[in-house]
Formats: sequence, C-alpha cells, structure tokens
Amino acid sequence: TGGYNVGQTQGMSINNDLLLTGKKSFGKFNIEYLAGGTIYYNKSDNMNANTVGGISVPGFFSLKASVNAAAVNESLYRIQVNSLYGRMGFSWNKLIYVEATGRNDWSSTLPADTRSYFYPSVAGSFVISELLPASTKNWLDLLKVRSSWTMSKTPAGIYAINSSYTVTSATWNTLNGASLPTSLYPEGLKPASANTFEIGLQGMIFKNRLMADVSYYSKRMYDGIIAGQITPASGYTGIYTNTEEETTRRGWELTLNGTPIRSGDWQLDLGLNWSTFARYYTKLDPVFSAKRPWVQVGERIDAYVSQDFLRRPETGELIVNSSGRIIYSGYNTNFGWSDPDWLWGANANLKYKNFSLFLSFDGVIGGLMGTRTESYMWQIGVHPESVTPERAL
Repeated sequence: TGGYNVGQTQGMSINNDLLLTGKKSFGKFNIEYLAGGTIYYNKSDNMNANTVGGISVPGFFSLKASVNAAAVNESLYRIQVNSLYGRMGFSWNKLIYVEATGRNDWSSTLPADTRSYFYPSVAGSFVISELLPASTKNWLDLLKVRSSWTMSKTPAGIYAINSSYTVTSATWNTLNGASLPTSLYPEGLKPASANTFEIGLQGMIFKNRLMADVSYYSKRMYDGIIAGQITPASGYTGIYTNTEEETTRRGWELTLNGTPIRSGDWQLDLGLNWSTFARYYTKLDPVFSAKRPWVQVGERIDAYVSQDFLRRPETGELIVNSSGRIIYSGYNTNFGWSDPDWLWGANANLKYKNFSLFLSFDGVIGGLMGTRTESYMWQIGVHPESVTPERAL
C-alpha cells in the first residue's frame, strides 16, 4: 500500500575560546605555559513524520494520504559545556622534558552536584642519547624513554538523566496519552572515567634511516554509566547509574620505519606496526555485574559465549534430529575469546622524483567470531554434516 516519510534536521554549535600562551628561558631551562577557557554550546532540532497503514491514494505521496493518523515525532537537543584548562611544560638542556595539564568541565548533561569534574595528565621523557659519548652521534640520532599518565572523563548523554513522560498521540480516539518513565535516575551520577599509563622507548639511527618505537600501556576504566536492571516490584524496570565494575585494557605496540633506499631521484620507505592487547575484569559490581562463571576478577572480559551443541557422549558426534537440525544445549558456554591475539600492518612507499607508489597491508590474527552462513545452514537443515540415515533414504 506504499508509504511516505518526511523529516527535517537543523542545528548549530558555538565555541567561544580564550587562550593565553607564553614561554620563558632561563639558561638551559625552558618553560612553556597555556591557560584558557571554552564555552561550548550545541543545539539540534529534529522532526519527522510518516504515514501509518499505507497511503490511501496510489501515487499520492503526502501525509494527508495516510490511511490512519500520521505519526509525528519531534526532538530538541541542547548541551552546554564550560571549561577551564591549563598546561605547563618544562625542559632542561634538551635532556629532560616534563609536561602537566589540567582541565575542569561543567556539563549541562550531569546533575548539579556532580556537574563539575576535573581531569589531569602528566608526561615526561628522558633523552638518553644526550648522555652518550660524542662518537655515537655518527650513527645514533636519538634514544629516548618516555612515560605518561592521563585521566579522561565522559559525561552522560544529552537528557540521558532526565526523567520524562512518553507522549503517544491518539491513544484514545483523538486524545493523546502519556506514560511514566520505566527507569530511575538517582542523584549524584558521575561521568565515566578512565586512567591510562604508558611507558615507551624510541630510537633513531643512521640519520633517521631506521626508527623503532615500543610501548606498553594499561588503561583502567571505572564509574561506567549503565542502565542496570531492578525488580519490577519497585514500579520500574531499570536504573541509570554508575557501576562499581572496573575493567583494564593492557597491551604492547611496536613500530618500525626504515628507508633502505635513498639515492638520487629514488627513495623507498618501509613501515611495520604490530600490537597486542587484552581486557580484564579488575573489580566487579556486587549488584550489576553479570553472574557468570567467566565473569571474575582477573578473567578476560571478551568471552565468546553461545549455546553449545549437544553431542553423543560415546563418540562426541553432533546430535542431529530427523529434520537435519542440530540440538542446542540449554545453557551458555564460553568458547574462548573474541579479541584478536595480535594485529599487524605494513606499508611501502616508492618515490621517483614527483611520482610515488604507495602500498598498504594489514591483518587481524586470532580471536573467535561467528559465521552467519554456516549458522543459517544448520538452522534450516542443509548443512553438509546434517545428513542423517533417515534423511539419506
């Protein structure tokens, strides 16, 4: 019977910034500083409408042709974030570098008592090559160790903490209706937070013809904002709150860049990167964390969980019914981990005068995933292994 839909979205955003920057030197000691503030405002207005039950006149695409009352939806979004921030950088004799930042935001998407939140960072590096004998300068361009610690915060989404009625048009004939919210929105909601620590080593040799960089990082995520379930006996089905569950992501990253050819009009640049990571539970929420055997402190969080197939105890063969379909168990099983074992990438760039040829390759190794095609073949009983003696006849 056809249908018709029309919508309109419009919006705008404004950033007002005030910055003060400067630097000062005292012999071999250098200072850089920055202080500033930002007022960020964003608004978005959306409206859409569609016919319900089809259109009454073929080819007449209009809301007026809706068989039933047309459905109209409208949304208004507003957000403002006020910020103050600063940065201080120190260096001495091209040997030691230290940097610290701090930022405080006031977000309109959080309750008044937690609307203000602060997050800092600190980083430093030590150039080891500056202490080595002058003879090493012939082949060693840079050897540096670095480390950093940062905190980040993410506030709730726009109107995510607002308790509001849901309005439905034409609930009783021409009368509109409204329903209560199904979730609780307690006070004191904090932004989701994360702390990241990183340490690394970087080296360059042979006039920057070869560079290697290796780093280790650990990122702890806490105070996540979730929609937790509560008993319907309370009159609600969920609660929007911070979870006590904490997870940590740890990993290694390695980068190698080299220029084996640099002669006349020719140059060949090669690059290789490799990384690996894993995510772990470091703290559980006694109320909202999943009650599963694989959800434990110290265990990985990327468990690949699904219902296993029933098998014959004596042979381990799949149990297939007369229709060619496998039979699932009544409980979930952890088959392994979905995150990859490691990731890699490689690139090459061959240059001749003003022409260049660039090639790039990357891959993901390890980790479990499902195959939709094979799943459907089992569901409808056409998988090659689904042939039973009864069906073979």
